[in-house]
Amino acid sequence: MTHILPLGDVLALDAEGTLINPCRRDLIAPPWSAAVEAIVEAYCAHFGTRLHSVYLRGSVAKGGAIEGVADIDSFAVLHSEPGDSDEAWVAALQARMSKEFSFHTGLEVSLVSHRTVREDPKAKVWPFLIKTQSLCLWGEDLAPSLPGYRPGPALAAHAHQLQADLQAFQAECPEGDTAEMAQDIREWCQWIMKRVVRSGFELTMARERTYTRDLYPCYTAFACHYPERAPQMRQALQWAIAPADTKQPLEQFLEDFGGWLVSEVAAVFRRPEGPCHIRPGTPLDAPQVSTLVCSLTDAMLVDPQSEETQAFYACMQPHSFALTMAKPDRFFLVAERDERVVGMIMVKDLSYVGQFFVAADVQGQGIGSALWAAALSRVQCERGATEFTVYASIAAEPVYRRFGFLPTGPATVQGGFHCVPMCRVAGVD
Repeated sequence: MTHILPLGDVLALDAEGTLINPCRRDLIAPPWSAAVEAIVEAYCAHFGTRLHSVYLRGSVAKGGAIEGVADIDSFAVLHSEPGDSDEAWVAALQARMSKEFSFHTGLEVSLVSHRTVREDPKAKVWPFLIKTQSLCLWGEDLAPSLPGYRPGPALAAHAHQLQADLQAFQAECPEGDTAEMAQDIREWCQWIMKRVVRSGFELTMARERTYTRDLYPCYTAFACHYPERAPQMRQALQWAIAPADTKQPLEQFLEDFGGWLVSEVAAVFRRPEGPCHIRPGTPLDAPQVSTLVCSLTDAMLVDPQSEETQAFYACMQPHSFALTMAKPDRFFLVAERDERVVGMIMVKDLSYVGQFFVAADVQGQGIGSALWAAALSRVQCERGATEFTVYASIAAEPVYRRFGFLPTGPATVQGGFHCVPMCRVAGVD
């Protein structure tokens, strides 16, 4: 049995509670520095003017890489979309690096367009990685223009996908005793067990007030909060490091522990673990607010491919939304529970309700009413009168009626959504 080494660390927080990026160029020591230099040269030679920037992440960028254990994680941001011809280049580069630098266990090469990083809310992992866990090796570093990230449920990447990942393992992992099948099973085993371990950490992230992708600290955090399940998580960690080559024991393990983990994820991320706090929103809330809004609006768009829709998505990118939140003509209030933003309201010019959302899993708990009461109180203090207008989505019209709004015209399309113009006159309770 492979010995589990206590490797890895967690991200620290700055004075504002946002994650500190630990990656630095001076931490890349020989022989890794020579390999990294060769990778950057290869990116530049292949992509030329298409190349926007090159990044390194993982243990090499943090100065903790161990020869014969660590791989090299790299990615490039391109001015254009990656093409099919780039895939062949990636495979050739990986083969070349394995021959020239045998001390690493593999090279990860990912390609993403600048448009995707900046404008696609469904690809929010890229801004997060660039801001918190990556080092820019070449080109314009995007990190300074991105908002900070706080640890909490909004950063959970694996837990919400765990059930689908378990189903994929069951359906796609082969069964058999040939050498080729054994290798496929080992790859599937490592893939699913890493997701199990990281999902376990995400259950504790808000309580731990930190973030990590490193497997050992993920395991120790989980074991601290779930000591009765610690032996099973340790087994998952063991298989993530030294994967099994037969499917049957993995299936039995995942049916038991994996099934429990899926249930616990559902319970934790739906459980109101603490009081809800209403406070002013700041640009630092932009990543969570962006995630919240997009999770509720995707299904309401009239035409997902329209120019209005694309403009909406561009505005909802965390870096763009952070600039919006800083504008002096509006104020934002957020509802926060256990480090998670579960609701928000934006009022422009002390009279126009621009956005008002509550997370689906906490609706019906009075959070919307609390946000509205806080916004109304602020407007009364600053302006005195309390007339409001809003373009309410069709789904939200009943909510606004509860707060005293009445329609002022027929439904129309505004910003890519079917909306009803509504008004609330002064003196309405």
